[in-house]
Amino acid sequence: MDIHDNNRISMYVIGNDIPINCQDLDFIYVNNLDELTLDSPSVIILALEPKKQNQALLSLHQDFPLWNSQVYVLQESTLTEYLSDGIFDPFKITEQWKQHQSKLSLIEEEPTDKLLAWLWLGLDRRLLPLCQSEKRELYYYPLLHCYFGEDYEPYHYFQLEEKRGYLEKLNTVDKIRLCSSCHSGHLNYIETCPDCKSANIEEILSLHCFTCGHVGKEQRFVKQDKLQCPNCFTKLRHIGVDYDRPLERYQCRDCQLSFSESVVRVRCLSCFHMNETSE
Repeated sequence: MDIHDNNRISMYVIGNDIPINCQDLDFIYVNNLDELTLDSPSVIILALEPKKQNQALLSLHQDFPLWNSQVYVLQESTLTEYLSDGIFDPFKITEQWKQHQSKLSLIEEEPTDKLLAWLWLGLDRRLLPLCQSEKRELYYYPLLHCYFGEDYEPYHYFQLEEKRGYLEKLNTVDKIRLCSSCHSGHLNYIETCPDCKSANIEEILSLHCFTCGHVGKEQRFVKQDKLQCPNCFTKLRHIGVDYDRPLERYQCRDCQLSFSESVVRVRCLSCFHMNETSE
């Protein structure tokens, strides 16, 4: 971006014409990113529909020396909060650019970590996680992926930069559980057999006759809407006196084990590994 002696500011606009009449601003219109040449710190304004705007934001951070520039949009999109400086305001841009230049003057040479430089130069810039259900890990950091690639593991980077004092935790957005095998967040919590771990279990409603000790399914004790032992034919009127319910409420259809409580385990829907909840 150039600041002329007459205090007019020139800005690169990618997309449609901006319906703004501001005497102090000069708009340089660019049809697409291929025509954009950033030889010096610049102000870039995206005048695109949301889908193309997201693509442009990704491309700007991945393919251009954008760390020393400012990027604004005309409307919100999925990646606006993560990769831009927000909605363009023609009445604030002059002061915003002066503040940006003031901090930029403190950087004597091109930084090695351009992601940190981008964050430091913007007063309201944050490294934020975005939740997308199609992602294996559910959450990812769009800005981090732009500068280091999609396969980059973020948590070691966070720990290192926090220890060095360059990054600071702000707040907890969410808590997720990840597969101990492939680290996917797509998990299914299921009740399983405590012995063979099968999910093929059924709940059994059984009764125990105190008179003869017979134990069987409840439906076999029902006769004309009343309870009667199918073995000794004793009428069962009071639970705890004539009969009770056995502790074993479930049965595994695979190994035939009867048990009182199932065990909740976690099957990964990405690699199908069966996780213990303690993992």
